[in-house]
Amino acid sequence: MELECQLVSHGLNCGDSAGYNDPRAKQLMPGVKDWRLLFQIDSDDDMGMQWGGSGTLYVWIREDEARIGNLGNPWLIAQSF
Repeated sequence: MELECQLVSHGLNCGDSAGYNDPRAKQLMPGVKDWRLLFQIDSDDDMGMQWGGSGTLYVWIREDEARIGNLGNPWLIAQSF
C-alpha cells in the first residue's frame, strides 16, 4: 500500500496497472519508505459499519508530516472483499 500512496499522491492513477507502469513510478520509488499506516478501520456488523461489504479502510500519512502534527495530507485506501 505504501507504493500506491506514493504514486497516487504524485498524480499517477493506480486503479489499474497504468500508474505502476508509468515511467515516473521508478523515480518515485524512494519515497515509498516515507509512508506510515496511521490507522485502519475494519467493517463491523455490530456497529453498523460496512466498507464495501466486509472491507477495511486504511489511512496512511507521510512520517515527516505526522512528526510535526500535520495530519492534513493523508491518503485513504479502501479494500473490500
